[in-house]
Amino acid sequence: MWIAFHQTVPQLSSDRDPRFASKLRCEDAAASWNFGDVGILVVADGLGSSHRPADASLLASSIAIRNLCRDDFSGLGEERDASRLTAAVAGIRSEFLELIDSLEDSAEWKTTLGVAVVCGRDTLAYCLIGDSILAVQQDDLEGGGASQHLHLVEHPIRVSGQPTSTETLHSEVATWSSGLVRVPLMTGVLLSTDGLEGFIQDEESIPRLDGVFRTMLEKLRINDRQIIQETLWTSEIRSRKQDDIGIALVSWI
Repeated sequence: MWIAFHQTVPQLSSDRDPRFASKLRCEDAAASWNFGDVGILVVADGLGSSHRPADASLLASSIAIRNLCRDDFSGLGEERDASRLTAAVAGIRSEFLELIDSLEDSAEWKTTLGVAVVCGRDTLAYCLIGDSILAVQQDDLEGGGASQHLHLVEHPIRVSGQPTSTETLHSEVATWSSGLVRVPLMTGVLLSTDGLEGFIQDEESIPRLDGVFRTMLEKLRINDRQIIQETLWTSEIRSRKQDDIGIALVSWI
């Protein structure tokens, strides 16, 4: 069965003590849920260039996890299920926009949204609006499951070192990224806002993300709930973290 976990950590300078992170307001939000062999992951990244980023991300993630938990994804596996999840996210977007429509500053409620649904150990559907990182850990099939390796499903695209324009819930559906992938013998799924992008700038950096992901999954399996603080705040990782982080993950036990 899957067990789920989510957490956020605000951006901190290298000389700030992470124990005081809870006193800062994070502009990212995350949510997760698990029931048997189904796990649901949600992250949202409020745009710092807008005036209500923290409120926007929290509202979007709250609507998303509530609506997705009402659906039955136990039969996930057909190609049409990718469209089914996209339709669910379209409904989440509509509800979000309807709730903020009457506000004078509705244009300032800008946030990305990423959702992923995993069913069993071989099927993953996702829908991402804006930059998010989606990664899967699976047993090494050739090694008889004795080891695991990381597979990046989606991550922010970078052109000449410059970030792409960020899509938000105000963006059109045509710009969304969605899909359904088969990954045999999954042992964990990670969905993160782009605060972890420092780990995927080049091929040499990916093993570092792999190590971070492994540690998170190990801590989740032993019910260590201080996963992100203890995992992300080594000196090397701190130097790569340049933004708020919202993270959701599931681990197979």
